[in-house]
Amino acid sequence: MIGPVSTNRFFAGMRPGSRGAAVALMTATSVLAVTGADAAQQRPQFNVDVELVQLQVGIADARGSFVRGLTADDFVVVVDGEPRPAQVAYEIDLRTEDRRGVAAMAGPRLAAPERPVAARRHFLLFFDFSFTTRRGVLEARSAALDFVARNIRASDLIGVATASRYGINLLTPFTSNHEQVDRAIQGLGLANAGDVISGEGDFDESIQQAIDELQAGQGGDAGALSALPAMEFREYVANVTNYTEQLTQFGEMLQAIEGRKHFVMFSAGFEDRALVGASLDELSAGQEARAVNPAAFASDPEMAWGAAEVRDGMQQVVEVFRSADAVVHAIDPSGMRSQPAGRQALTFLATGTGGQAYWNMNDLSVALTDIEETTSSFYMIAYSKSSQDAGTVDIEVRVDRPGVRVTSAPERLTPPPDFADMNDMQRQMQLAEVMADAVDRRDIAFDSLVTTFPARGERTARAALVLEINGLEIDRIARRRGTDEVQFEIAGFALADDDAIIDEFRRKVRVDVAAMRDVGQLQDQAFRYSDYVDVPAGEGRLRLLLREAEVGELSATTQSFYAYTAEAGEGMIVARPMIVDDVTTPPLPDPEARFDPLEFEGRRFAPIAAPSVVPGGTLEVLVIVYNIPRHPVSGQYIAGLVLELEEAATGESYRLQDFKILGTSSTDEMAATRMLVQVEIPGHIRPGDARLWARIVDQVSGNRREEQTALFINPQ
Repeated sequence: MIGPVSTNRFFAGMRPGSRGAAVALMTATSVLAVTGADAAQQRPQFNVDVELVQLQVGIADARGSFVRGLTADDFVVVVDGEPRPAQVAYEIDLRTEDRRGVAAMAGPRLAAPERPVAARRHFLLFFDFSFTTRRGVLEARSAALDFVARNIRASDLIGVATASRYGINLLTPFTSNHEQVDRAIQGLGLANAGDVISGEGDFDESIQQAIDELQAGQGGDAGALSALPAMEFREYVANVTNYTEQLTQFGEMLQAIEGRKHFVMFSAGFEDRALVGASLDELSAGQEARAVNPAAFASDPEMAWGAAEVRDGMQQVVEVFRSADAVVHAIDPSGMRSQPAGRQALTFLATGTGGQAYWNMNDLSVALTDIEETTSSFYMIAYSKSSQDAGTVDIEVRVDRPGVRVTSAPERLTPPPDFADMNDMQRQMQLAEVMADAVDRRDIAFDSLVTTFPARGERTARAALVLEINGLEIDRIARRRGTDEVQFEIAGFALADDDAIIDEFRRKVRVDVAAMRDVGQLQDQAFRYSDYVDVPAGEGRLRLLLREAEVGELSATTQSFYAYTAEAGEGMIVARPMIVDDVTTPPLPDPEARFDPLEFEGRRFAPIAAPSVVPGGTLEVLVIVYNIPRHPVSGQYIAGLVLELEEAATGESYRLQDFKILGTSSTDEMAATRMLVQVEIPGHIRPGDARLWARIVDQVSGNRREEQTALFINPQ
């Protein structure tokens, strides 16, 4: 868990072109935790105002081939006996996309489109240490690494989890960062794995030791229970019951994730007799054992007929996984065995959820390839959710076309619950998936931008995130909550190339919507927020998460940026010009007295992410320049500022003559000069998108540097 963080600055005020009192905001500390086809390319949009339930549906003809060209009119979804038309239907055929390490099977090469999360494959690679030998884990590890390296598509989301006597551990949530998945799998089953992960052990040595053990044949079958004493049998049943309870909880957590989940389970399974009782041979052997030592092998009916709590627990697992649209594909990694000890348990889980069980195979890639191929083509359909629907509904998907049949679809489904109804585990799972995925999500409409300020000397650069939510969007959320306030959780993560988190901030803020209404028209107001992360010089990315704390609407986006260095002699650098609001805020509290680019003469600016102005209106612009040359005698700066406005539609540029510098400020620490400039927008500028260019000209050498920011020209 991430502990409380310090309070931060939150801004709200009028949009440019209007003037009014700032909206008062109440700040609070935060505890925001993260647990550690052709038709498809059109990217259909699901209207968030209509509650749609999205389903992945497998379709085939009489020969078993995927059928293309179906439309929403071809599908009917029967929900608790009530037929409903499909509102949306489109096909996804991943065979036309390149695998991670292998060229596409057929068709033209296609880039992976940004599909909705529910329309992407979710693979959860589950390594069962509880009922699998170490040799089996190593075999599964090797096969999984090859599967991720060669068979996965770029659009696939992969998660990794393990089960042991200590419980189920989610190593990575569903993520499109397949390199992160590789790292999670690498250490599984290795000698001294804990030391390797912590960096205290030798990775190559551990690999070699594991290989030597495989070649030596260490770690065979788990052993039969044919002569197990009753007391030990009860202990074994208790362990199995605990195991099924953990699987049930994990299945409930998966309900928070949209779309079908493929639960690839590497496990030898627990002993069949714990589920269904002893075979005739085992009953005979047990009779002989009791005859030799009656006290040690007291009669226990469950040893003969199976434990009722195990059967009930397994049934509960199947029901929860089915309702979460999670399909179990069970793979026994033990190799060739005449009678796998856990065959019944594995088959029960797989067939009960619509999956397949695989055993008696030395090459696990055969099973994984089969799973990948059978899940590579499907239709996404959606039906309208009714307010009368139960939390869990029975579903039947029908296709109205001769010779076409449904091969896979949910039969019992619990759609992801509302955020208010999620338990803590489900909320963490939802947040972790959004954090781990690179695809944008916009339940809450907002504008954002990232502006960087260079590094100098041993200091890191700073990247400022600017976030803006329009007043009407704030009002919509408040009405959904049924209150006069909204509460946002905001988190920003600066990411390295391997998606490791370099720096982060996590905040929580309440917005007083009643106060905003008192100020004036909500469409003329906005909630504005800015914060910093420290980053190394060079290219970087910032992942932004925004969630409303009660209704759970969640948005996320990733923005790229470039951070410069501002060392002496490296020439001038111009930061992105920032259009700022007229709301004054207290200086940034910083115990290290770090350079705060947005602070100027005791005033801290509120940058605007989505600036707009009417022709003839004015803007205040903050321009920051680094390494401006000075006159060798007077010491005065000898650079000129030129402002130009460019119409995006026509490309025409207009030099802005009517601007004045309201003030300047310099710091030798960062060789930075800040200029607050008031700009008048010409009356003849056409409405639409535009760019404001700030150009700094070195009047001695003639060199110039420039940067631009986007704005929108409103009609008069």
